[in-house]
Amino acid sequence: MSNSNISLLSPIIQFVFIFVLMASSASWLKFRGVLTEAHTPVISRIITDFVLPALIFYKMSSVTLTRLQIDSAIAIVGSELITGIAAYLIGRFVIGFQRGALGTFILASTFGSTSLMGTSLIQIVFPNNAEALATGIAVGQVGVGMPNYAIGALIALWFGTQRSKVDLVQVFKAFILNPPVVSFIAGLLWALLSLPHTGFLLTVVFGALEFSGISLTFLAALLTGLTMKKIGRKDLGLPFFTCALLLLLVQPVIAYELDAITGDVGSMNSVLVLLLGAMPASPIVIAYSVRYGCDVDLAAKLVISTCVLSIFTLPLIAYVYF
Repeated sequence: MSNSNISLLSPIIQFVFIFVLMASSASWLKFRGVLTEAHTPVISRIITDFVLPALIFYKMSSVTLTRLQIDSAIAIVGSELITGIAAYLIGRFVIGFQRGALGTFILASTFGSTSLMGTSLIQIVFPNNAEALATGIAVGQVGVGMPNYAIGALIALWFGTQRSKVDLVQVFKAFILNPPVVSFIAGLLWALLSLPHTGFLLTVVFGALEFSGISLTFLAALLTGLTMKKIGRKDLGLPFFTCALLLLLVQPVIAYELDAITGDVGSMNSVLVLLLGAMPASPIVIAYSVRYGCDVDLAAKLVISTCVLSIFTLPLIAYVYF
């Protein structure tokens, strides 16, 4: 392993412990009575409806998608498709999940929290690197975010209890009107039209967007800490280990190998594909399970358990590949 590759391992380990420390602050705030679990929907809406869209638009407004970024996004989508099919087959024929639990298991094993933890990770692993952050956002949104908002909702609708018909119009509206998607498209259009970023009013607006995006790491960690649930020994069964294996190890390796076919192995793009593909399960899995009648308890446990396990798998993947 080269010295440059070894140097990547250190900031990843630092990020994991920084994130855990910030997430642990939620316990202190709960003890002080400042926050309770009842505040999690508010914090979640602040992230998804304002902070994340602000950061996405700010970064995407100054970049355009390159062929390598598109190839990387396609590689991640391909890995999601493979692991999603594997999760369905294992969940149905090996574990024997009922319909609602099967939908949750597929979602948790397929879509990582790239939009939250992934962006935060890039900010720490590649400090002051605007190109890395913009590339990470572009690849993450196209490869994980947009499929999650669309396909994820379809999966939840299909497997949700007492759902005999999928409302495609509802899913399409939810996808188009989703704030991160709107900001992603708006940012791309801004960049394609070469619109300005400076001027008295524009400088104020883009400055506000930049500073709003800085709070993403802390808010994501706080949300994770507030939603943590105790995981007992009985929960550490086949579903737990299968989900963790598929999402945290198999999926990033597949994405990396698929990207290597068309990309430049060892480049920043390949590093980002591997790291973004190794993110733990998205908290959106919980929201989908609540809304569409899947297994909410299983969703919470898989999201939290994969988040905890990523403390070990992220440095492991970085060590093995870089």
